[in-house]
Amino acid sequence: SSSSSGSSGSWSNGSAMRIAPLGFALRAAADSVVVVRSAVRAATSFTHTHDEAVDAATVLALAVARAATHHASLRTPRAFVAALRADAATTDALRARLDAVTTALPTTDADDALVLERARAKRDTFDADTAADKAVLQAA
Repeated sequence: SSSSSGSSGSWSNGSAMRIAPLGFALRAAADSVVVVRSAVRAATSFTHTHDEAVDAATVLALAVARAATHHASLRTPRAFVAALRADAATTDALRARLDAVTTALPTTDADDALVLERARAKRDTFDADTAADKAVLQAA
């Protein structure tokens, strides 16, 4: 088994290959990355404790749980992969791989609409934060 600094144990894909049944069993927890990651860590701790192995198995288990429940993030393939990255990927290596998958998937009008929706939400949040900051400065 290989290891790198800060993490030990195998970082092969054995845990990810065997994790799908756990993801299906956790379908009621499809919105709780904490629950899924904890269960994955417990299920893989005997053989695969490396951060990247746990991360990949967590993302896969979450994908199965969400697919089994027709989760809202399933609107488009790109949105699904992007949501898994944002919600569950914690290592730079897995984030980069999921970015590559997202880039390789075809873009649809629905994806464009989601990007615009997220941009507007961020703008609205920024505008509200800016207005609050201005009010505090004016009161000072």
